[in-house]
Amino acid sequence: DPSAQSLAPVRCRKSKVWEYAGARLTRRLLAISRRRSCSPQEVLVADSPPHGLGTNIHYLSVLLAKAVIEDRALVLSGGWNYDACPKEEQRGFECHWQPLSACDAPLALENGAILHRRDDPIAPADPRMDESHFIPDEFRSPSLGVLWWRSQLVGFLLRPNAESEQRVRDAKNQLGWLHPVIGVQVRRGDSCA
Repeated sequence: DPSAQSLAPVRCRKSKVWEYAGARLTRRLLAISRRRSCSPQEVLVADSPPHGLGTNIHYLSVLLAKAVIEDRALVLSGGWNYDACPKEEQRGFECHWQPLSACDAPLALENGAILHRRDDPIAPADPRMDESHFIPDEFRSPSLGVLWWRSQLVGFLLRPNAESEQRVRDAKNQLGWLHPVIGVQVRRGDSCA
């Protein structure tokens, strides 16, 4: 009886490479983000863009990639269009997500960091990196690629903070959410509008 056998999860070589590289990248991102220095050489300060959520996340992932290449922490300045915290607690990006840096923008700017605005070009420090999607050499591999790279960066950006995790747990409990769950996205596109 096949159903009585204990089945080990099927793991392909590529997924092991992805997991290993993802763990290495996460360690690197956390090490950079936890630095206490707010010197201009150690931070990339960016203005929060006033666009839709998808555009914001794309823009921030490109800036985070640039910051990783330059071994700098990404620091956000200004408000965040999606700050749903009460007025007296407005925290911008950190209303929902974990901080991207131990440094805060006012201190970094006071120390001489230059504010990267949405309209500023995002040029790599090294001109050879122009077509690379800012992928460091150690993460360039046929088995990783741009999709893997960008998904890792977006995953790091969108790490929910404790309050957001609690709101999600509360909502799941209210719904009676049970595992396993199969999620399916149905996109009806603009033609159905």
